[in-house]
Amino acid sequence: YSGNANWVYCYCLACWKKHVLALGFVQQEIAKYKTIVDSLPQSVIAELQEKKAKLSQEVQGIQTRLKQLKVQDNIIQSSINPIQQEINKIQQQINVLSNRE
Repeated sequence: YSGNANWVYCYCLACWKKHVLALGFVQQEIAKYKTIVDSLPQSVIAELQEKKAKLSQEVQGIQTRLKQLKVQDNIIQSSINPIQQEINKIQQQINVLSNRE
């Protein structure tokens, strides 16, 4: 950060704001959590990995559905645009006719 290798950018998972933290602090936190994870029983680790795999599949499904919805939205928007142009032309004609009266 700013040419100083002792600082790092971190993103808060709760608020998604960027924070600048001391590299030493970050390394300590990583080591602390690694120690906790390393001390977990293998059955717990296997269960967490299984849950992670299921969640990854769900996330992939959601991302696929989101892409499909974006495609559908683009199709709908492309259908709406010509209709809106026609409406605008008709509105202009109405305005012209109204001004003649």
